[in-house]
Amino acid sequence: MNKYEVKGIKTHRGHEGEPLAQCTLYRNGKKVALYSDGDHGGEAQLDWMDWKAPKVVVHTTNYKGEPWDMKCTPEEAIIYDHVKDMTWAYGKEKHKMEPDMYVSNLIDENETAKRLKKGAKTKTMFIIKENGRELEYQTNQPYTLEVKERIEKKYGDKLVKILNTEFVNASDVDALREKKAEQRMKRQCKTKTLFRLVGDEKGRYWTMKAVYSSVIKTRLEMKYGDKLVEIINEKYAA
Repeated sequence: MNKYEVKGIKTHRGHEGEPLAQCTLYRNGKKVALYSDGDHGGEAQLDWMDWKAPKVVVHTTNYKGEPWDMKCTPEEAIIYDHVKDMTWAYGKEKHKMEPDMYVSNLIDENETAKRLKKGAKTKTMFIIKENGRELEYQTNQPYTLEVKERIEKKYGDKLVKILNTEFVNASDVDALREKKAEQRMKRQCKTKTLFRLVGDEKGRYWTMKAVYSSVIKTRLEMKYGDKLVEIINEKYAA
């Protein structure tokens, strides 16, 4: 089975200011063509690396849908066979997939994946279905199990997908956040006294600008009594 991918995507402006893409097309890890968007509204161009190879005949159709035998390079014939059963949509209309449109779609998918991967570091992005349309939303909160459960509860069956799941697991994010929190608390314990009280939310704690000692411990016990849940410094005592 053939797998196509695009690499080295570059974008420049056309004569009318429109973004035009250029890239290299690979099949199963092998460089097979150079792709360029057409300027002035022209067709995109694929320059095949095997252009010197003997031409082969591909049975396809022309723009009218009529049978057409075309001569092309072996690699071009392979991609024609790859996309022969695919279609692409423009509004409600469906059209037969062509190699240049297929590569253009790969570029779009690649750029979208980059955008989502970058956004997934600091935000939670998801798709919900409204009035028959799939719409992308985001919240300015890192993806965690808590955020995941909140989104699932709020949108229910309308939730199509949380996009962050393509790049990271919520439980892994929570584990990393907890590890960083532990490291931060350990550093703070060198110069401050950290403690928790009854009713504090998960991850929340209080700080006192004083190096922890038996005197500080006694003072906290006298002030808070049964409300004192934990003195965090004791976890890291040598």
